[in-house]
Amino acid sequence: MTAVDGANPSKLDPFDLAAQLGAWSEGRGPLYRQLAAALADLLADGAIRSGTTLPPERRLADRLSVSRGTVVNAYGQLEQQGWIRRVQGRGTIVTGPARAQVDGSVAPPDGVGHRLFMPSLHSIDLLVAVPAALPEALDICEQTLIPRTPDICDNAEPAGIDPLRHRIAEWYRASGLPTNPEQIVVTSGAQQAIALAVEAVIQPGDVVLVESFTWPGLLDIVRANGGRVHAVPMDDHGVIVEEFATMVERLRPRMVALNPHNHNPTGSRLPASRRDAVADLCARYGVAVIEDRVASLLNFDHQVPPPLAAGRPEAAHVTIDSLNKLTWPGLRLGWIRTDTPTVAKLRAAKALNDLYSSIPSQLMALRIMEKLDELTDARRTMMVERSNTLVEAVARRLPDWEFRRPQGGVVLWVGLPGGRAAAFARIARSHGVSVATSAEFAAHSDPDDHIRLPFTQSPEVLAIAVERLARAWEAFRAEGSSIFAQPAPSII
Repeated sequence: MTAVDGANPSKLDPFDLAAQLGAWSEGRGPLYRQLAAALADLLADGAIRSGTTLPPERRLADRLSVSRGTVVNAYGQLEQQGWIRRVQGRGTIVTGPARAQVDGSVAPPDGVGHRLFMPSLHSIDLLVAVPAALPEALDICEQTLIPRTPDICDNAEPAGIDPLRHRIAEWYRASGLPTNPEQIVVTSGAQQAIALAVEAVIQPGDVVLVESFTWPGLLDIVRANGGRVHAVPMDDHGVIVEEFATMVERLRPRMVALNPHNHNPTGSRLPASRRDAVADLCARYGVAVIEDRVASLLNFDHQVPPPLAAGRPEAAHVTIDSLNKLTWPGLRLGWIRTDTPTVAKLRAAKALNDLYSSIPSQLMALRIMEKLDELTDARRTMMVERSNTLVEAVARRLPDWEFRRPQGGVVLWVGLPGGRAAAFARIARSHGVSVATSAEFAAHSDPDDHIRLPFTQSPEVLAIAVERLARAWEAFRAEGSSIFAQPAPSII
């Protein structure tokens, strides 16, 4: 959302406002009072500035999956408090002064990604799709020694310590992608890698193609850098090549960002023929490619596809990977593999961002890389067991929900009959389980008919979560009525 003053009025999109509101309905009391209080917090913190036009009541109600009366009453309460005024022909205008944040409070962040990291303390958290640490990985980290030599202890190289960069390069070479250490930049996780790559390539106004559903942290960083996001339609197997080709030819994007292996959130896997076609198109038109491979090793059939860069090494590829989901999220250790001119830009950006990645984390990662195959097998076995637990429980307790059995990764993408995922998520929270919906991942449209269920929790917790979801679904269907029964378009 763009903050404006009265001299430069702006209309606030209901999608952006809903993203800032986050989990606004988890408190006590009537919904309209909770909504009014949440809006008042945004206004008081200056996240919404004077002169902004709030969304029409019906559009905001549809976006939040509440009745129009809830929004009407919330706006009415804000008007009584002097925060807004209703102007015939112009809509609902913010008039309350933006309070300076002298008390140290922080306004809610713009974008949609932060909603996934706002779980309720009273719910089973199915928002964050991050598995807990592997005990085997923790054993390795516990036994890692820090050599007391200046080349390690006092190393301030933004691109990472040499032993780790050499080991990562060897790993890529073994996978069929020729790589030298100078092509590697070590990062503090995959999210920093994405941010650095986007900042190095994108200029304001550049077109970036993404999957129609994608990681919201990518969307937020592209938009923050002035990029224009365009969504490529998907089916059950990932991006549709014909649609992708048309958009590349018509829009001439600067970059395409893909998560082709065990996609988050849909779980899709791009077939080899499509991977080749995408790589060929990007090479032909000179389009830079960001490939997110953080879940690529978690294929349940053990068949791991090579990086896109292996097929067209002459193209501009930025390959991103991480040890966090595989071994231990607490490592915060990822990396970028790309061409050396881009590495120079990334190295400078990394130095400005946080100087360099943690030396202990890099040393632990070096030890982990020595046993990565063994650790990957352990994590894969864990995810297969938990995936089976979740799939069987959902099929038994919620037989009308639609999904495809995951082939890998850490999430199950579920279609809800009749749509209205946001409305169901609100009811699910009241039954003690927090889930993310289509809206958190939609690059443009908001179909509101899917939820994402990570199977990263223990089998026992997953079983309880499904029982709560089943009770929430019964309550949701009982409320049926005109508020919740409106159909939504099918997406996949």
